[in-house]
Amino acid sequence: MFARTKMHQKDPSQRVTAALIVLSIPRRELWFVGDCQCMVDDRLIQNTKPVDDITAQARAMFLETKLQKGATIEALRQNDTGRAFILPLLKQQQLFQNNPAAGPYCYAVIDGFFVPDEGIRIEPVPPATQTLILASDGYPLLKESLEASEHELHHILEEDPLLFRLYKSTSGVQIGAASYDDRAYIKLRLRGEKEEERTSSALVSGSKRSHPLVGQPGEKAASRKRTRKKRK
Repeated sequence: MFARTKMHQKDPSQRVTAALIVLSIPRRELWFVGDCQCMVDDRLIQNTKPVDDITAQARAMFLETKLQKGATIEALRQNDTGRAFILPLLKQQQLFQNNPAAGPYCYAVIDGFFVPDEGIRIEPVPPATQTLILASDGYPLLKESLEASEHELHHILEEDPLLFRLYKSTSGVQIGAASYDDRAYIKLRLRGEKEEERTSSALVSGSKRSHPLVGQPGEKAASRKRTRKKRK
């Protein structure tokens, strides 16, 4: 076990990694680690990696040169030479993983090792926010509904299956695959401050005094019962 841990510590390419987005309701904050995205009402927030932008652009340029030389989209889908072209960079970029010494190329992921503070992005959730959408980067264009997001995804995949023009990626859609990446989507409705105040007032007034998540009204009621008992 020790040898395995030493190997993972020395070679980041051996680690299983994941991106993460967390909603903290008490702090009214969103926490990002890695390439994920969200919508705060109608405001899109994406947490992308600069290294991915660089390699995606390099792959797109390489594929364009192949097309200029007579290659076809179908042939390049069968054999993505653009992916092979950037593969050495993809392997080497893992040296920047959770590594602040890499400067602008550093990126954060969940990999079982320490995530530096500068790799954790924090975005506030304004009090008036009504809806939140949390998603992975498997959606090129995040929309206000899952159906709309899926529609945009399929449109891009039909028009640009190699993903080097409409949406530049480090890989295209392989033959037989449904998409270029895994995807996750969750939509949340948040209660506003006024709605929370109304709910709290209803609980305190006694209409829902036995609610298990509300401690103070229940405690006061129990205290009054004990007092009446003593008077008898």
